[in-house]
Amino acid sequence: MNDTPDDYRAHAIRSGTSHAYLLTGRGGTILIDTGSSGDIARFEEQLAAAGTRLQDITLLILTHAHYDHVALAADIREHADCRILSHAAAAPFLKEGRMPFPRGTGIFTRAISSTGNRRFSSKGTFRGFSPDITITGRRLLVEYGVPVTVLPTPGHTAGSLSVLTAAGDAFVGDTCFHILPWTVVPPFADDPAALRRSWECLLGEDATAFYPGHGSPFGRDLLEHSLSKLQKKV
Repeated sequence: MNDTPDDYRAHAIRSGTSHAYLLTGRGGTILIDTGSSGDIARFEEQLAAAGTRLQDITLLILTHAHYDHVALAADIREHADCRILSHAAAAPFLKEGRMPFPRGTGIFTRAISSTGNRRFSSKGTFRGFSPDITITGRRLLVEYGVPVTVLPTPGHTAGSLSVLTAAGDAFVGDTCFHILPWTVVPPFADDPAALRRSWECLLGEDATAFYPGHGSPFGRDLLEHSLSKLQKKV
C-alpha cells in the first residue's frame, strides 16, 4: 500500500496472528484493529518502522470484538489518548473482555468452535474497556485526519464493521479471510446469510482493494467469485 489519491499512507502491521492497519494523513492517524500481540513495546516498534508514534493515533476503529483484533486496545488508548470506535453490538463484549468463538462455516471449524467455547474460553480474554463511540449504521468520519466511511458488515459477528476510503481501499476485518488463494469465506461466521448481504454491500461500494484481518489483500473479482459460491449455500 502506497500513497493514495486521498493523500494518506496505509501500512499493514503484523501483530500476533492478525493484521492491524494504519491510515496516516496530514491531520492524524487512524488505527484499524490492534492484532493479538499483548506487547505494547513491540507494537510501538512496528509503528516506528511505519513512521508513526502511538501519540499520533487519533482514532482506533475495531472491526469486531475478538481477542486477536482488540488485545492492545485498552493499552493503546492510555498511551495514545485516542478515541475508540466500535459497533454497538460489540461494546458489551469489549467491556467484558471476552467474546465467544463464532460458529464454524465448515464441518471442521464447527467442531473447533464448539470445543473452543467449552474448553478454552479463558484463552481469548483481554483487558476490558468501553468504546468512546459506538455506531449502528453507516458513518462518515472526517475529523480524525483521514476521511473514511465506517459501515456495519455483520456475519462473522453481529458487531462487525468495515472501513472504506474514497481511494477504493476496504479494510474488512474478519468479514473476509484470504488464507486460501481461491476463497475469502471466513472459517467462522455466526450468520452466513448476513455475511452474504455484507459482501453484497461491499461490492456495491467503489472499493477495488480489500484488506482482511487474516491473509493477503485481494480484489473485487475474488470477492465476487466467493459470493457466487456462498449464495448457493445460504
